[in-house]
Amino acid sequence: MLAGMLMAARLLRYLKWMGAAILSLLVLYLFIAVVLSLLGTSPEPVECTDKKSLYIASNGLHLDFILESKHFPDQWNREIYLADQAKYLGFGWGDKEFYMNTPTWKDLSFIGAIRATFVKTDAALHLTAYQSYQEHWVELTLCESQFTAIVNHIHQTFKTAGESYLLIPSTGYGPNDCFFEAHGNYNFLHTCNQWVNAGLKKAQVPTSIWSPFDQGVLYHLRK
Repeated sequence: MLAGMLMAARLLRYLKWMGAAILSLLVLYLFIAVVLSLLGTSPEPVECTDKKSLYIASNGLHLDFILESKHFPDQWNREIYLADQAKYLGFGWGDKEFYMNTPTWKDLSFIGAIRATFVKTDAALHLTAYQSYQEHWVELTLCESQFTAIVNHIHQTFKTAGESYLLIPSTGYGPNDCFFEAHGNYNFLHTCNQWVNAGLKKAQVPTSIWSPFDQGVLYHLRK
């Protein structure tokens, strides 16, 4: 009996140590995320006379690029069936299984969130059609080279068979959205918001050095 009590005490001490270690790592992660989110990039200014609008949308946790359909490259018009059904199209990247099983935040599960964050799984692009401009979108006015850089960032994220995008059949939360296979793996270092942040960097748009959360990116875009 004494041996059992000693084993239980050791197990309790181990669990306490593990809990303290995990909490410390979480606090460190959040601290680094806040600092690097507030620290911004300083790209060379891009000058031009003709500009195109592009938008960034947040649902409170997750960022999307929003592009107007009249600016779509020909391949999008050919291969994305939503392209001819709406005036705007949103592009978001993330963990495929988490995306498909979490249409709203009330569907979020602890196990699903942990799996998406720490387990290497396939990614997907989520496309959403909009018929009109939404007031909460953040507008960016970009030169042609900047706009093209973001289009290329999105294009290069699509997985392809030959040159064709890989639609995930019979997916989407409703008639106005769908999923495509995508390159990359979602994790706590490379999140959906960091994917948007990386695209902004390629377009020489001032943004966070690193931002796993949406607010870091929005902070710099609204400055």
